[in-house]
Amino acid sequence: MLIINLIQEYYLILKHKVVGFHKPIPEYYQIGEKGDIIMIIGINGIWTSLKTIADYFNKHGYRIHFPVFKTRDPINKIVDNISEYIDNRNLNNFSIISHSKGGLISRILLEKYNDRIINVINISTPHKGSIFGYFQKISLNEIKPKSELLKQINKFKTDKIINIYPKFDNLVIPKSSLKLDNARNIKLDIVGHTRILESKELLKEIDKIL
Repeated sequence: MLIINLIQEYYLILKHKVVGFHKPIPEYYQIGEKGDIIMIIGINGIWTSLKTIADYFNKHGYRIHFPVFKTRDPINKIVDNISEYIDNRNLNNFSIISHSKGGLISRILLEKYNDRIINVINISTPHKGSIFGYFQKISLNEIKPKSELLKQINKFKTDKIINIYPKFDNLVIPKSSLKLDNARNIKLDIVGHTRILESKELLKEIDKIL
């Protein structure tokens, strides 16, 4: 079963790469009356990796925002890009849904915009780093365990964070990095760093929160 799940995992990654390059972010995502949700993808991610979540909440009345940035850029540079997006649109009382490296970005944004953010939902985030952070060639050195940036981020408040993660994550190793101290932690009975993003269980949990 684990092998089948992992095959599905890497199939989804490939599918998002192919579809995402040819499918623009829908303009109708900007229509909604319930509020604003900022979506933050992870490294090497494509916006379509969060499409299932975005579609669901847009249909339920939320305006969906996908700030554009280069996912391999340093985390603080991406924070600056998204901050500019937030300020230019004067967003207030918004939520953030983020995946993987995007979760680390969202934690810095929460520190910066705490009074304007309702809550942050992090999915499969390597809060204490991952062994893949040692692979310098793919620009992940910031998320190697005990990096200076992670030490700084882990001093920030976590009271508005809902931290959701799968029972087995093939990209966040060690698995203890998936948990976040003093946040609301939710473990789902799912295998896969990407598979979790298209699960009904995840949508149910986010729906309860929003």
